[in-house]
Amino acid sequence: RLAFRYRLSGADALQVQLRNTDSNQQQSVDAKDLRQGEGSKAYLDFPADELRSVDEIQFRLSAGAELLLDDVLLYEQR
Repeated sequence: RLAFRYRLSGADALQVQLRNTDSNQQQSVDAKDLRQGEGSKAYLDFPADELRSVDEIQFRLSAGAELLLDDVLLYEQR
């Protein structure tokens, strides 16, 4: 699970990609209907069995959108 606080403007959706650059494995989740123009929290669930380790997190936005991030935390739920 990925948890983060954000402030988003110019879009209501984004894509988050977890990557392992050594094995070139990646996994993406789309976040939709996000709040715009105010601080908020988001929680995204990723299938746990596909990636054993992650060394890169990418946030992808549409052109012209702006994303401010804080308190990004990737953890395994039990």
